[in-house]
Amino acid sequence: LRCIYCLDINPMAVELARLALWIHTFLPGLPMSNLDHGLVNANSLTGIGVIDEALDSLQPGRRPGEISLFDEILTDQLASAKTLLIDVANASEANKAEVEEGARLLAQAKQAADTARQIFDAAVAARIGWIDPGLIIDERSLQRVLKRSEVAEAAEKLHPAHMPYLFPEVFLRNGPGFDVILGNPPWEKLHVEEHQWWGLQLPGLRSMPTRQRNETLTAFRAARPDLEQEYEAEIERVRAMAAA
Repeated sequence: LRCIYCLDINPMAVELARLALWIHTFLPGLPMSNLDHGLVNANSLTGIGVIDEALDSLQPGRRPGEISLFDEILTDQLASAKTLLIDVANASEANKAEVEEGARLLAQAKQAADTARQIFDAAVAARIGWIDPGLIIDERSLQRVLKRSEVAEAAEKLHPAHMPYLFPEVFLRNGPGFDVILGNPPWEKLHVEEHQWWGLQLPGLRSMPTRQRNETLTAFRAARPDLEQEYEAEIERVRAMAAA
């Protein structure tokens, strides 16, 4: 459990993964391990993969290796979080008190790196054009940008998984990154399928003959402006996700 990491945008998938691991590793008399660190509900397609990726978004035109005002903040905060998370990984979980102590250290690690998380959120917002990275010229202007509503809104809509923030013990080591990756993300298909989306709202739609399906869908959409609004919002959310 100390070397397994899982990311999924579907919270139910994450909970099922936790349940599967608990069932597989359960030992009578021992408490269940805290899996909140390794198994995370977030979108692996929209977050920041490495620190340089964030710096490139916030400082367009920067030269490789160029020192920036973000370097010290990111390095210090993520290093502090890494130390705490290594303690979490090495901690015994032989009783309930030790499991609770691990959860406390995990919360402390997240708090220690919170400004780094906000900087990564700002990088995502800059990448999709919601903020102007040119506004950041010093630490004071950085703090102003981090407080802008567009940064929080981008994080809420895209639910990004920032790898150095979530897993600093993996991404701040020599030879950073995961050793093995398993998954089937939709690299080439990140858009809303019209008939699939509406088929979930109107059972039987997708099995109809083409002419009947089109007529039925047109009438249904006209009668349900609330769902039409949800559909358009989903299209915009996916477009933003693709841009990130």
